[in-house]
Amino acid sequence: EGTLLLAEEDFRGAARKFSKALSSGRTAADLLPNTWSDLALCYDKLGELDKFLDAAKKCVAADPTFTRGYIHLVRAYQRLWRFDDAREAIRAGLEEDSRTRTDTSWFGGRRSEDIECLKK
Repeated sequence: EGTLLLAEEDFRGAARKFSKALSSGRTAADLLPNTWSDLALCYDKLGELDKFLDAAKKCVAADPTFTRGYIHLVRAYQRLWRFDDAREAIRAGLEEDSRTRTDTSWFGGRRSEDIECLKK
């Protein structure tokens, strides 16, 4: 139900549905990262940045190999003007991603280029 509301850009309604699903404790473990990710997206669109950051952190905690969680986390930190934290989230995401993926970058190039850029 939350996914349909999200597709209709009813971010407030979708956030309520995702929050309810997560608080019920009945969300299947394999769906937790996607549900936290969708909730994070809703809060991002609503401009509720503290909730956005919290949902992004919980998304990463639910599955550290779920790249979208790190992308939300980076965006949340950027929107909160916490650029050092955003940089660390990029670094952590790239390190985790390197364990499970090829050398493809999050940004369209090569991961080695991303890592070199972070050193600057």
